[in-house]
Amino acid sequence: MLCLAITGFDVSPQRVTEILGIEPTSAHSAGDALCSGRSARTSAWHLTLSESQSITTGDQHHDLLQQLLAHLTDKQQNFATLHEQAKPKEVTIDGGLHVSRDEPSGIWLEPEQMEILAACGIGWSLDVFVAEETNAVRIAS
Repeated sequence: MLCLAITGFDVSPQRVTEILGIEPTSAHSAGDALCSGRSARTSAWHLTLSESQSITTGDQHHDLLQQLLAHLTDKQQNFATLHEQAKPKEVTIDGGLHVSRDEPSGIWLEPEQMEILAACGIGWSLDVFVAEETNAVRIAS
């Protein structure tokens, strides 16, 4: 999963959508009831790709990032307006990489991808999750 996350802004989520010209997959205002039953502490706007799919290879990350960045093409001015008007606390692309201890895996950002992120004022974050061995052999003594 990769997610463009915009949080802690001073306008309605609908206004964020208007400014960006992109429909979110989810959004809420501070104080809104969340699925958990709790109230949201901060406003949030998310565009999430492959929410139910774990990223397990660098190629998967690269493909999803390309799909996400396609939404941002020619949106530099929209993001400048967002930063100026909505004053979000955070604008990032977040995700997770699920890897095995036994297999090397890596991710990368192309210069063109970094250029789009920088031009839009978007950070990038990736959590790495290492799977425990499930096929471990137990030797009895």
